[in-house]
Amino acid sequence: MMNKKLSIGLLLAVALLAGCTDKAAPSATSTSETATEQEVTGAEEQGTTTTDPLAAPTPVKVVVEGASSSDSSPASQLPDDIGNVPEKQQITKLLQSGAVKLDNPASFEPNQPITRSEFIRWMYGYDHKHIKPKLASQPSFSDVDSSNPDYALIEGLQAAGVITGFPDGTMQLDKELTRQELTLLWGWYERERSVTNPIVDSSVTQFALKKYKDGAQISDTYVAAVGFYANQDKHPLEQTFGVKDKLEPQQPVTRAQAARWIVENTTIADQQQEQNEVTKELQTEATEAMAAQQATQTVTVNDIANSPVQWQITRLISSGIPVLDGQGHFQPDTSITRRDFIRWMYQYDPKELTPADQPPPAFTDVQNTDPDYALVDKLRQADLLPAVDNNELKLDQPLTREQLTVLWAWYQQMNNVREPILALSTVQDSLFTISDAKEIGTSYNNKEPYIRAVATFVYGEPTYRNVFGFTTLLKPQAEVSRAEAAQWLVEYTES
Repeated sequence: MMNKKLSIGLLLAVALLAGCTDKAAPSATSTSETATEQEVTGAEEQGTTTTDPLAAPTPVKVVVEGASSSDSSPASQLPDDIGNVPEKQQITKLLQSGAVKLDNPASFEPNQPITRSEFIRWMYGYDHKHIKPKLASQPSFSDVDSSNPDYALIEGLQAAGVITGFPDGTMQLDKELTRQELTLLWGWYERERSVTNPIVDSSVTQFALKKYKDGAQISDTYVAAVGFYANQDKHPLEQTFGVKDKLEPQQPVTRAQAARWIVENTTIADQQQEQNEVTKELQTEATEAMAAQQATQTVTVNDIANSPVQWQITRLISSGIPVLDGQGHFQPDTSITRRDFIRWMYQYDPKELTPADQPPPAFTDVQNTDPDYALVDKLRQADLLPAVDNNELKLDQPLTREQLTVLWAWYQQMNNVREPILALSTVQDSLFTISDAKEIGTSYNNKEPYIRAVATFVYGEPTYRNVFGFTTLLKPQAEVSRAEAAQWLVEYTES
């Protein structure tokens, strides 16, 4: 059955790719023969304001206040205290990846216990899965508020569904990490269903763990996770901790052991690795393009220095699209509205607006007094803009992930979504590895375009996971942040 479903997935990928149109449409950053001159304000207004959403933006130079790349460089010199450590190879690889930042470059302290916060930082730094930190308005854990230096990371992992805390709702980041806690944290981060949603009764797992002298010492919360990794073919518990007949589940994990576990048990999927390389290449090209850009006006943005997608946001701003407020704020973590995304989409990747043979009905909630009426109506007449439901566009509602995929597929004229030939059941079957696939499109009268569009960008065009994270959760109804919208536009348009 598994082979059959994998074959369906491959068939879908081929079909989805075949249905995608050429992405070589003129970019908003290039010169257009029909572009009109953008009306901009003075330097005090940051130079990114236009009165006409149909007008072509004027490129600008961008200064990112507080930007620094010095903290992110990998360690060039190995610490003095790992020379005779059995885990030297794994520690070296972890350090060279840039995942670990040492206060004292000469000291790794391999035999010291690692805290929960350090382990989470290391595992994320070594394989971030394209998951973004997030400044949530409300804390998800009672002991990790916005003043905590790990707040954004923890909230980003929580939003992606790849982290869990203690039963009392805490994370206890400063606590020394135990072996049993490591298995649960890792199982959640890797989205192992046998850990996150075990179907085997705990009593069965506990019985299987009786082969260890101290198997009964494993706390109930961790039985499934410890049991899963105790029975893996690779024997990660044995490789890392040297266990034979005892697990010592409450024993603190050393920094050296943490390094071995992370390096030996991280497997980056081929699709993610390919996307990593593409993103790196695009970053280099975008940096060179911005350096060579002929722009006379300079704008300063002061709230993206710590963003993991800083270069994508910078690239969007440099195109001249009005995305900053008067104080130079981009507001990367704020949800983007459907109105703003449609503006950005058109201005960053303009299309020739040729009226369709049979334009769809007008949107009932966009009147001719709306500031974006001209843009919306031209896109509608060209059949490049789909309604949400009942011919409504709902411009001022937050854009969700599944809505983004439909908007983009329609705008890029992807026939596998607009005029599909592949049966919907085949598309649905291909999503069998996605834990929340059944949630796609459930908020709408017709969920079919949402299912097809999401599947397109998960398989045929892996943009979805590159922006929202390589996890088995898609969270289709989650709101899209302005940073995520910028990343989507830049990476897709310029790839």
